Amino acid sequence: RLRKVPGVTTAGLVTSMPNRQPTGRFAYDPVVAADPASEPWTMKLAEVRMASEGFVEAMGIPLLEGRLFGAGDRDTAEPVIVISRALADMHFPDGRAVGQMLYSQSGDRRVVGVVGDVRPATTTALQYDPSAYVPLRQAQDVFRQFSTMHIVVHGRAGEAIVGQARAIVRAIDPELPLFNVRTLESEVAELVAGPRFTATVLGLFALVAL
Repeated sequence: RLRKVPGVTTAGLVTSMPNRQPTGRFAYDPVVAADPASEPWTMKLAEVRMASEGFVEAMGIPLLEGRLFGAGDRDTAEPVIVISRALADMHFPDGRAVGQMLYSQSGDRRVVGVVGDVRPATTTALQYDPSAYVPLRQAQDVFRQFSTMHIVVHGRAGEAIVGQARAIVRAIDPELPLFNVRTLESEVAELVAGPRFTATVLGLFALVAL
């Protein structure tokens, strides 16, 4: 419904924002089928988030290879996954990640796309953590365990989108609250506030010393 609002380019859902703590960890093996007897912590681990179609585009995360999720990626279709460039470079440095399988005890998934990395909440990190996105439509059982979801909207309507979003959510369920509404710019500003303050203080001390 939000995608139909005038001024909205696209919109999507995600269980946790890419620059925040991940939804969970995806234990996988990029080479052989997972041994049912093996422990998850002995396998490779990647940050994982469940997202709907439209989310990656709304965030402005670039598609580097393959495709993104579509409405056809449902429970009845082949389980798929979109991975970050950091994860792709780790296991498929030849640029052939699309079409490969990631084997997991939670269910094997085929890589259909590679997207750009997103800087984590620890903005001083020098390396990107390997991460992945799983279609919400293929993770309904897990999705129902979440008490909150993030709606990401990209468009030019500004504050008008907020009012439309509130009306749409209210129409779906009057008891469902819409909270913590903010722009992505303010989200980033909050993340860099700490490092920016530290840099400012150090700069002032350096100026005094000079």
